[in-house]
Amino acid sequence: MGLIADRTKLFQESVIREMTRLAIKEGAVNLSQGLPDIPAPPDMVFAARDSIGSEFDQYSITYGDAELRQALAKHLSQQYEAEYDPEDEITITCGVSEGIIAALMAVLNPGDEAVFFEPYYENYVPGIIMAGGVPVGVELSPPSWKIRFDLLMKAISEKTKAIIINTPMNPTGKVFNDEELAMIGEICLKNDIVIISDEIYHQMVYEGRHRSPVMIKQMQAQTILVNGFSKTYSCTGWRVGYVAAKKALSSAVRKIHDYLTICAPHPFQRACLSALELPEEYYQNIYDSYLRRRDLLCFGLMDLGFKLELPQGAYYVLADFSGLSEMNDSEFAQWLAKESGVAAVHGGSFYTNPEKGRKLIRFCFAASEHTLLEALDRMSVRLQQL
Repeated sequence: MGLIADRTKLFQESVIREMTRLAIKEGAVNLSQGLPDIPAPPDMVFAARDSIGSEFDQYSITYGDAELRQALAKHLSQQYEAEYDPEDEITITCGVSEGIIAALMAVLNPGDEAVFFEPYYENYVPGIIMAGGVPVGVELSPPSWKIRFDLLMKAISEKTKAIIINTPMNPTGKVFNDEELAMIGEICLKNDIVIISDEIYHQMVYEGRHRSPVMIKQMQAQTILVNGFSKTYSCTGWRVGYVAAKKALSSAVRKIHDYLTICAPHPFQRACLSALELPEEYYQNIYDSYLRRRDLLCFGLMDLGFKLELPQGAYYVLADFSGLSEMNDSEFAQWLAKESGVAAVHGGSFYTNPEKGRKLIRFCFAASEHTLLEALDRMSVRLQQL
């Protein structure tokens, strides 16, 4: 008998985090991982400090701090006109990553299929496998990353149990519109499929507006909404996310969450409570800052010879380097980090068939404008020598 579980042979460690380690090793500018350099709001920091060394050093109840759940219920009602009972239908998790895993484990039986759109955020496939499910990718059409509904319908089978959507999307920056969500919702209603909606970048929409499937009233009972505080409030290390779902789904998610992590860090839950009281000015500043950074990096990359579509949301861009080098994506990413001093993520890691991403590379523009300019300067020098 082998000592290692078979499931661990079906996926690898995170390529994104691997590239961060390479950036540190090589002294490269890290444009690989979503590490915002904007500081967390002072009100949140003060609230976290005040909570440490108090009764909040101990576990919260498993479902999360009661005041935070109540505030989130109010927030979701105002934002989406979606009503959730904070006692039964909102659960605080250790970030969105845990929320996704808990949702998948709550709905998938062994052999059930979970559909997702490619290129995809790399956590989804390992999550499906760990839950005993079968990953089924549906490729978006580049460069604008449109959904091909003929491919989506072809992917749906009697074994399909869940569809994962991510809007705004990592790594493409795609924002799902009302028509797309309505069509996905119709498919799910007709086939009794659960939507798991990852909306961690919901405050970062540069074109159009953020829409959630829970805004479609008839879809609320079949949607697990997963979101968190990491990106909007620049506190990725605090690990506070949440899951909102109607009672039947919520009850199943809570059972998994209880045994995965017990609860999210209580002092940081209290700090996130203060985030929901920030003025509208804060969100406008976040939008303005990331829009400037998007344009700075993306137009700079185009000047260097990369081909890309301006992302509609989030803070990543997936760029085509085929006009610059004959290397494949992995070779090019390694070359960029070691020779140019800029770390990015190779595109094949976002596809179930890595060949689909062999000429793509993902950059993150959460870094400061100064850092982005430094990265562009470094690449300019080395690319001219290719």
